[in-house]
Amino acid sequence: MKIFNKSVISVFIFGVVAGSAMNITNAAAAVWDDASITDIVNDHQDQITQNRVDSIARDLSTENRLTQVDSDLQSTKLGVLVIEQATNDAYQKALLAGALADTANQKSDAALQGVMTNGTEIINMENVNKVQDNRLDSLENAPKPTNGVDGKDGKDGKDGKDGVTTTVTHMQVDAVTQTKVANNTQAVTATAQDLLATKQTLQAMNNNTNQQFKSLHDEVDNNKKQANAGISGAMAMAMAGLPQVQTNQHVMFSAGGATYNSESALAVGASVNFSSHVIAKVSFSDDTANNMGASVGVGMGF
Repeated sequence: MKIFNKSVISVFIFGVVAGSAMNITNAAAAVWDDASITDIVNDHQDQITQNRVDSIARDLSTENRLTQVDSDLQSTKLGVLVIEQATNDAYQKALLAGALADTANQKSDAALQGVMTNGTEIINMENVNKVQDNRLDSLENAPKPTNGVDGKDGKDGKDGKDGVTTTVTHMQVDAVTQTKVANNTQAVTATAQDLLATKQTLQAMNNNTNQQFKSLHDEVDNNKKQANAGISGAMAMAMAGLPQVQTNQHVMFSAGGATYNSESALAVGASVNFSSHVIAKVSFSDDTANNMGASVGVGMGF
């Protein structure tokens, strides 16, 4: 950028020096009388008066444009605030969705822990059933009682002298165990269903959060593209609207402004009349997003 600025300054100085040199050469080569000098002075006085009128008109026009540009800038700032508010609202919604997702995860963990606890209880109950079955098998396989010395109804009773009284409660114990196992199975099934519902809810919330973030990302990208397009158009219009030096002038400094699609830009520039056939022009522009632009050109006419 510094090299570009030096080049522009060099072109500008060269134009001023060249124009001044041409004026000196023309003045030295011409011979004027009093009448001619008087006419020239009058012509220049009229031209100076007209230039002042034109300058005042341009100043008023520039001031009006600057006022319009400032108004457009305020409108643009308001639009940016609206976009920021929408972005903040979307962010708060995303935070809420994340909190709900965390709660769902905690419920899933609790449900899974309940399944693991019920599974442990079922395993313990099965181990108890195995122990009871082993005891029952041992009792069933024990030696059968024998009659006593005096018969089954004699001195030693119906079980005999060495008889053993056995009460089998296998069916009663098995029924209790089956009831507990059935209850635990129902609890495990209900817990598994709750866990599945929680997972489905969590997945739906995650999908909704992803969709909201995608919509927000698309909206921000679209706003950025529209803002860039408006800024580019405003900068181009501001540069194109800069006045150009006339053939009877050497140097002109100018300023201009433009607005396009709620975006605004200011431009300043200078044009140099090297001769009646060659004109150079340079311009700079700044937009509402603090982006800089520059252009330079040379024209030859015949």
